Amino acid sequence: MRHRIIPTDTLPFLKILPAVIGGILIADSFVFPIWVLCITLFAALGAAWHWRDLPQSTFYALSALLLGAMLSVHLFRSERSIPEGERITAVLQIEDTPVITGQWQRVSATIIRFRLENDLTSTWEDATEKTILRIDTCFGPISAGDRIVTTARTSGIAGTAFESYATLMHRRGYGCALWIGPQENPIVLPGKTRTPRYYAELLRNKAISRIDRLQIDQESRAICKAMSLGMRNDLPSSLKTSYGNTGTSHLLAVSGLHVGIVALLINLLLYLLPIADKGHILKNIIAIGAIWFYAFLTGLSPSSIRAAIMFSCIQIALAASLSGNGMNFLLGAATVMLLIYPDWFYDLSFQLSFVAVFGIMILFRPLFRVVESRFRLLNVMWSIIIVGITATLTTAPLSAYHFGRIGIATLFLNPVVILTANIIVFGSIIWMLMPLDVLNPLFSSLLEGAAGIQNRIIRFCDGRWWTSIEWSPSLIQTLLVYLAIAIALLGIRFYIATHRKPLLNRTES
Repeated sequence: MRHRIIPTDTLPFLKILPAVIGGILIADSFVFPIWVLCITLFAALGAAWHWRDLPQSTFYALSALLLGAMLSVHLFRSERSIPEGERITAVLQIEDTPVITGQWQRVSATIIRFRLENDLTSTWEDATEKTILRIDTCFGPISAGDRIVTTARTSGIAGTAFESYATLMHRRGYGCALWIGPQENPIVLPGKTRTPRYYAELLRNKAISRIDRLQIDQESRAICKAMSLGMRNDLPSSLKTSYGNTGTSHLLAVSGLHVGIVALLINLLLYLLPIADKGHILKNIIAIGAIWFYAFLTGLSPSSIRAAIMFSCIQIALAASLSGNGMNFLLGAATVMLLIYPDWFYDLSFQLSFVAVFGIMILFRPLFRVVESRFRLLNVMWSIIIVGITATLTTAPLSAYHFGRIGIATLFLNPVVILTANIIVFGSIIWMLMPLDVLNPLFSSLLEGAAGIQNRIIRFCDGRWWTSIEWSPSLIQTLLVYLAIAIALLGIRFYIATHRKPLLNRTES
């Protein structure tokens, strides 16, 4: 009997995604004229259609995908139009809520129009370039949707000591940085630019005001804001450092973990809904709606949008209830996202979200079957813990590659902090949506207790010799680690497939 280890016929994106990634890597290494890419792309598509009934059609189809990814890199990559090191007069649109650090408000903005200040012959030019704006706090607060007219000098994203950070921000679409100090005189134009992010920020500000009503200490309130809404302005710097040293700083930024918590708990809460007529459809509609509502609640940050897309695809796969669909939808989502925005391939949050979800989908079921019991509440706790452990294990090599350190303590911390993170995130969301202030003491005790336990554990582990070890693997070493993990998983699957007894024999016994 022949056992198929990787069902590529039911996972077409297992072949499609590598072709797209290959196109992105080639386009970043070599420059091709767009007309050449267009001609070869149509030629490959024509060949794939002409020989569609023959085996070589697959080669031409994958070649077309590779060329399409190369073309996408050239078409969708943002060009820098703002001169660096020049003083310009610009009209800026504020995109999100500023983060206050010392005397500066740091915020993402888009340069809509600009002209050179010292060139009397220059005219106003239209632009759509994103910039990192730092504006002195003496000018008062600014918010999403504001439009500002100001004169400032453009500069690079970061100095030569932070070249990797500058490269990352350039890939995210940022072209330059602007500093508006006390000597400048920015003018805030009347009215607001009402984009989706503007409404998302309005909703987030209302949610923040709800968190502020909780009768808890300042540090616990800051943790609730950071973990449930991505608002880190109030976090003490010492606490941020402790989370960073213990490898748990991902808890403080809304990402795939937080969106996954919402998706998991919504599915658990609606566990019995499929019993009703068409309850299965209603459950998945509610779950996907909750995922996107949470992304909207957190201000539609790029990381939350990416995570929402991935988990929506997984939810659709669960709705289809077909073997392999979850993995296929995840790979398909990554393929579409990279074709639309190729630079996401180099974005750390995209990489971590994808690898974490990929690991959860592969490892969750086998690990859960080991500890599954007859008690539903215990199974819920186990499922939450296992999700955290699998995400940590699968992202550890990638984190070591980027940060030069692998967290040992996180393997022991995760069973605890994942539970506290679930309580903090989901408890905060319920409190934000629930208008009953009479329950304030209950939610205050719950959230302050969970945040206090989490912070004490993090601080206890900070600085211990066993917290983390230095390890800076090269790209080749990182890929080899993941290859070894893949081979081990395939070996386990092969063992199970070859030693599994037929259903009839098991029934007879």
